[in-house]
Amino acid sequence: VHRTFPTATLVKEATAHKSFKMTEEQLAESRKRLDALDEAEKARKAKADTLNALEGFVLEVRGKLVDDDFEEVSTEEERDKISAAFQEADDWLYTDEAKVLDKLVAKQKELNEMASPVIFRLTEKTARPQAVTEY
Repeated sequence: VHRTFPTATLVKEATAHKSFKMTEEQLAESRKRLDALDEAEKARKAKADTLNALEGFVLEVRGKLVDDDFEEVSTEEERDKISAAFQEADDWLYTDEAKVLDKLVAKQKELNEMASPVIFRLTEKTARPQAVTEY
């Protein structure tokens, strides 16, 4: 059986940081790189947030399509149109085209405009009974 025992190790203060100084030019270049990294991170986060919101919206609406209340506030033609568009959007989310923020935003706007009238009617239908009893 081989055993190891911890031992204390003395560490002397590193002197490299004392002798290393950046020139103004190096410092400016470093700041420029950091700014570029910050911008890239903001763009990545915006794209990820938009993609997540769009994917959630697609799943939410596709789930509502089978709801009885949704059927009551929409025509079969509307449901078919929404179903086809949201199925296409679900497939589209996994293409290279969906990796572009502007295209994600445009797709989200298109789907929202298509589904919002029916969702508004659904919201009215579900809120109306409570509003009537409170009045």
